[in-house]
Amino acid sequence: MASVAAMAAELLGSTALCPLEATRIRLVSDPQYGKEVFDALPKMLSERGIGIFASLPAIFMKQVPYTVVQLVSFEVLTKQAYGTLMGKGIDVNGPTALAVSTCCALVAAILSSLASQPGDSVLSEVNKGSRESRRKQYPPDGSILNVVQAMGWSDF
Repeated sequence: MASVAAMAAELLGSTALCPLEATRIRLVSDPQYGKEVFDALPKMLSERGIGIFASLPAIFMKQVPYTVVQLVSFEVLTKQAYGTLMGKGIDVNGPTALAVSTCCALVAAILSSLASQPGDSVLSEVNKGSRESRRKQYPPDGSILNVVQAMGWSDF
């Protein structure tokens, strides 16, 4: 159930942040585009309109696996660690609880970063440059599917 709630929350959050993420990536790939995100965002909105949400599937490819893997792996790892320690008669309060939480969080962070890497690569490619430059680089329409197909596994 936690994974469903995590996925739903991430879908909502990612949708709200999509224009900001698209603008941030555009500024990284083209620093001359604007001074900062809130300077460049109106410019992108006027150029793309509702198309600023075109990278939403790529954001979902990045963020949903990240969030689900992070939350689920942390929960599974902590339950397993506490169960093992309590089974051996070890007190799981105080410093032990801090150590268990920190170690499990570290492993969950690594796993979630690995899970989100392919989506992150696609997201960066989708938001680089203008739509016209993406169409030239990823014919016929510069869509996310064409970006993924053109990138191949070596770019992930």
